[in-house]
Amino acid sequence: MENLHTEVMAKVMGTLQILTPREREVIRLLYLNEMTVEEIAAKMGVKKTRVYNLKSNALKVIKNNI
Repeated sequence: MENLHTEVMAKVMGTLQILTPREREVIRLLYLNEMTVEEIAAKMGVKKTRVYNLKSNALKVIKNNI
């Protein structure tokens, strides 16, 4: 089971490298820094809908590459 976890994490980390820098930033801020969409939008200087779009695109890429 630990090998499976390690393999999945390696795939996720590799997939993060093919995201755009802005998509990576949104994923990092949402899941690692636990910021809200509102906080991320303010930090990045974009509308909340843009953050949602970046998140959606990033998660599709991650899902399709794992």
